[in-house]
Amino acid sequence: MSEHTNTKHKIRRDGERALEFSGRIIGEGSDWTHNSTRWTTVTIYRTAGGRIVVKLYDRTQWQGESDTIRAESFRTVSEAISYLRNSNENYEGDSYLSPEAQAAIESAGESDAEFASAFTETVE
Repeated sequence: MSEHTNTKHKIRRDGERALEFSGRIIGEGSDWTHNSTRWTTVTIYRTAGGRIVVKLYDRTQWQGESDTIRAESFRTVSEAISYLRNSNENYEGDSYLSPEAQAAIESAGESDAEFASAFTETVE
């Protein structure tokens, strides 16, 4: 899943300018199942310059609905996690990390030490 070399990416964003960068995918998560008619895919990238890009791709198979894409760039892992925590529209007013966002963060932690340490609480 994780790319080992940087490649050029251009993410079309609904209602905003496209986001273009050189980087690699470090984490992905999705709530898709074989009978899904709506699902979200979360992709986390690390840019060549060290920034983090988070892409949320809301997919639908419902007639009259359109897929939507949101993506943002962040300086820190904590900013990216905060964005994911607050991006779930189904839980207005509450900070909530969706299962697909958590899966993407955990996946990123497998190849990115910053994500691994940011999403692990160590107690003694």
